[in-house]
Amino acid sequence: MIEPSGASDGYKAPRQGGQGRALLVISALAAVLMLIAAANIVLVFALISAYRTDSTNFLPYVAIGALPFIATAAFLAWTVAVRGAATRSGLTPQQIVTRLLAISAIGLPLMVVCGFWAALFAAAQVLRVGSPEAVALYVFQFTFVAAVVADGVTMVMALVTRGSGSLARKSDINQ
Repeated sequence: MIEPSGASDGYKAPRQGGQGRALLVISALAAVLMLIAAANIVLVFALISAYRTDSTNFLPYVAIGALPFIATAAFLAWTVAVRGAATRSGLTPQQIVTRLLAISAIGLPLMVVCGFWAALFAAAQVLRVGSPEAVALYVFQFTFVAAVVADGVTMVMALVTRGSGSLARKSDINQ
């Protein structure tokens, strides 16, 4: 079935299934959680370096800990945001789902390894109990897990949506 998309050029976008809409919402939510986790690990190292004179020594650890989250979030958000333009330019919704699946599958192990490694290094800095940096690291544990779980859910939803074809069928697009 085809329904108008509200565009003034007369383009009719295929109606999305419930799983397709859920995939886009979950992808956007995962991108937000990844950005929160990246900001949190940057905050941890900023607080640790506030009490030390060698703050430039932490820059590689900040980059290793934050960049996988930022890159994966940027790619997910970019794919979700330009979905309408990509569909109009000839990219099928199934290709968009495949792109979301690839981004999640590549980003997940990078986020797990690099985020865990940066947090482990931060924890090895002998933080005082109850200090701001210790509290920020404690909060990072939860934002880290939330971002990783959200990316895993995005990957599973992309697999389910790709397998069921509920984002749109090719026959709907070709009409």
